[in-house]
Amino acid sequence: MSKDIQKSKSKKLKKKDRPHPEWSVGDIILAVQHSDSPELLKITKLTKKKISYLKRCHWIDDEDTSKSWDDWDDDPTTYDWEEFKRFHSDCIKLEKDWEEYEKETLEKLQSTKDLEEHFGLGKNTDETQLATSGNKDILFAAKTELERRKNTVEIMRAVLQDKVNTLEAISRNFREQIQKVEKVIGVVELYLGVHEEIYQIQEGAPTDPKEPICIRQQLLYMDEEIGDPTNGGLDFQKLEDWDNWVVVPKNLQQVLPEKKGFV
Repeated sequence: MSKDIQKSKSKKLKKKDRPHPEWSVGDIILAVQHSDSPELLKITKLTKKKISYLKRCHWIDDEDTSKSWDDWDDDPTTYDWEEFKRFHSDCIKLEKDWEEYEKETLEKLQSTKDLEEHFGLGKNTDETQLATSGNKDILFAAKTELERRKNTVEIMRAVLQDKVNTLEAISRNFREQIQKVEKVIGVVELYLGVHEEIYQIQEGAPTDPKEPICIRQQLLYMDEEIGDPTNGGLDFQKLEDWDNWVVVPKNLQQVLPEKKGFV
């Protein structure tokens, strides 16, 4: 069945019979409770008991965070109306494009004072005055205006959260790149010996310059290969004990039998 046919059938559904009287096929709904990641839903089908919609997807290129795009899911999600309300208990129907809400939100945030005045912050609703007015239309109008302001704030909050998510993705990408660079720097510093320090633990007569330098490539572990079992042995936590141990001629001969070399 084509989407056009679905739309025509949904339009025949009387307003009072819709799960939500103000919603119809093609409307875009903001699921307010998804604060960590604002969720936009586009209604594709609406019956007395079921609702189908597409979710808005927002991608940011991991390789190039300057590239991002929005699109809708290919396949709609369908729920029974009661089940839908459990997952999306608080929803707002959007009256304009998401981009327009983004633009308006950034403009309103230019001045916190103007923002407070715009929404009437600090002006409490006079319950006594409302109760004594005796006019139901006034009460209904006050309730409608407060709901309108609340929905506007919720949409602004969702817009800002969407921006925060984008910035976090960009920041995460930079952190990953920095970590890669730091690994390369670590390798270079290790090769250059930037953080190495040389300590002389014994003095003696110089070896004959003609004596060849022996380089032993096998990696030795002091606690496994040559650790002195006395007093619990030797390991990396007892480097001073190691220094005292290795300067003993027989021990040095065991570690490096050549007259000149590295080990």
